[in-house]
Formats: sequence, C-alpha cells, structure tokens
Amino acid sequence: ITSVQQVTRGATLGTVQLDAGMTVNVYFNFTASDSNGAADLNDTTAIGVFSKSGARIIDVCSNVREVGNTRTYQCAMPMPYYSEIGTWNVNVSIKDVSGNYIANLTTTFSVGVLRDIIINPASISFPNVVPGSTTPVLSTANTTVTNQGNYEVPAMGQLSVIAYNLTGVTNPNERIPALNFRASGAGTVCTTGTVL
Repeated sequence: ITSVQQVTRGATLGTVQLDAGMTVNVYFNFTASDSNGAADLNDTTAIGVFSKSGARIIDVCSNVREVGNTRTYQCAMPMPYYSEIGTWNVNVSIKDVSGNYIANLTTTFSVGVLRDIIINPASISFPNVVPGSTTPVLSTANTTVTNQGNYEVPAMGQLSVIAYNLTGVTNPNERIPALNFRASGAGTVCTTGTVL
C-alpha cells in the first residue's frame, strides 16, 4: 500500500466536520501496488477501518482507478454525528489472489467538535396564573432537549439552565423572580426540581 489520503468531508486535510443529527460519509482513497500486476489484487478484500477508543467503523472499498501495477480504492466510511471528538486511526488492507495480505496503519485524522441541540417545544409556556397564588403551576408541555452533536456537557446527562426574572410588560415594577421556577429531569418538578 503506497498511499492513504482523505479526499472529502474535511474543512482541512485531516479534519472531519460532522453534520448535526446525520450520518455522513468520510471518503478515503488508498493505492495498492502488486509486482505481479494490478489484476493480482483481490478487490473484494479491500477494507477500510476507522477506530478510536474501542469504536470501529468498517467499509469495503471500491476500485476506482488502475494504472500499471497499481489500483486506487475509495472507502466511504459512514460516521454518525455522535462520533467521538479527537484523533481517529485509519487502517486499510488488501489481499492478492494468493491470499498475501498487506495493511497500512499509519494514517490518522481528527473529528471536530459539533455542538448542536434541538429544544422541543422551542419555548416554555404556562397556563394562566392567578396573581398572588402560591399553588404550583406546571408548564403546558414537557421540554425535550436532544443532543444532535458529539459534544458532551461536563457533567454527563446534565444541562445548564439559566433563569431570568420575568418583568411585567405594562408595569416593569411587577415581576416574578427566577427563584420561583424549578426544573427537573425526572420526577415531580414541584418536589424534586432544582430551584432556578
């Protein structure tokens, strides 16, 4: 195997930018040479593997070009949006028709940070509230936050929520302090929620 190179899906050579909530193909080419001629290479054994921290992405690669004793193979590696940030290893290998095997494990690339969330519904709504009431009022719908990227918040499974005092539109002296609101990932928000 004489060369391995990334051909698309990168802002710069060696860096891959993923797409929110999607699986994208990262294309790599490798060139293999056989002194017995290119026809001696077994195309069905051309394999590409991406690996990092125990995760593996495997693809059978396709012959896209032949020149003399060499063939160039293209691997379309499907990487999901949650693929781990950092350096990934590339392993490409092929056998000839006699079963002789060769691999190249010298190439790496980086996966960049993808921060993307969906909040549904987009805003938090409450039913009418009676002024002066001390009875807890729940929002009209639960809010679901979906991570569509590969960035993990520092405390796994937790969100940071910033609360603001609600100020009256017609009378700015009227307000509901942020500490009157609670948020909870599970359970009854009125009893187990965190005061904002």
